[in-house]
Amino acid sequence: MIPSPIDHVAPAVRRLVCPMHRFAPVNAWILGEKGTQLIVDTGMPGAETAALWAQSETAGEVAGVEAILCTHMHRDHAGQVPALMRRHGVPLLMTRQEHDRLSRTIGTAPEAGRAGLQAFRRRLGIASAVAATASPIDYSALDPFPQDFTPLEAGMELRLGGMDWQVVLGGGHSVRAACLLAADRSLFLAGDQVLAGAGPHISVWADAPEADPLADYLVFLEGLLVLPDSLLVLPGHGAPFRGLGAQAEALRRRHEQRLGRLHAGLAGAKSPLEMVGLVFSEQAGRRFAELLPGMALGLANHLWHRGRLRRHVDDEGVFRFETIS
Repeated sequence: MIPSPIDHVAPAVRRLVCPMHRFAPVNAWILGEKGTQLIVDTGMPGAETAALWAQSETAGEVAGVEAILCTHMHRDHAGQVPALMRRHGVPLLMTRQEHDRLSRTIGTAPEAGRAGLQAFRRRLGIASAVAATASPIDYSALDPFPQDFTPLEAGMELRLGGMDWQVVLGGGHSVRAACLLAADRSLFLAGDQVLAGAGPHISVWADAPEADPLADYLVFLEGLLVLPDSLLVLPGHGAPFRGLGAQAEALRRRHEQRLGRLHAGLAGAKSPLEMVGLVFSEQAGRRFAELLPGMALGLANHLWHRGRLRRHVDDEGVFRFETIS
């Protein structure tokens, strides 16, 4: 008998833990009984994760799939979508914003993507010689990505995996991620929008350097506070947990504390790179490394959009922020 890599988390809730060698493994969820299954997220592209799906199918754990839902466009969630769609002949569900961004990312020539990222990192205050070593995340394994999909919208009601769901949209970690709330308030499928511990990273990216993703994320967290703590949260990384409202409030407080530290500690005009030590711990530095300047820019942009910081671009093209007295 073929062993299965699937974890049985709850009735009709299965989890396939997919490897992600840089960060924590990513969860793919299989919801519903065989014959009416919904796959939510799929893991990284590549042979290692593909083999886990094949093993799960051979063991009979993944059978009778009716749809695939991709919570957001990051490749650790969308990586196996094309192959699984072909194999099971099922539709794809995701938001139009996430699908559009993924399609643009896949369609960007490597040279253009590299040049854009390196220019952005120089704007963060990273030395030109260091910025010149940066390369964008490789999405070429997802080319071609399916262009036929069902766009998800806020409040949409769906019957999938033998259950009734309501679509809850979020932002911050990605442009417009989709979560699923069970109609009976038993499950919340969170993707990367809510994780245990410190939560997802909220960063400004090279293609939208003036954006305020933290504003979107704080609005999303506020909407979770009314949901019952009895919900079983199915996150994109890590173990399922309960206490969604308490975790949402803890994440909100953590971001507010970082904003407070940045505003209070900013002396003179600082680049995002120079802000990193004001708001992030050494542990965060070890975990996120080169992501931290973009995360610092997310905090600075939030205060700038609210009139609490002034921003200018210096002679080297670097973003610099200072407090408004």
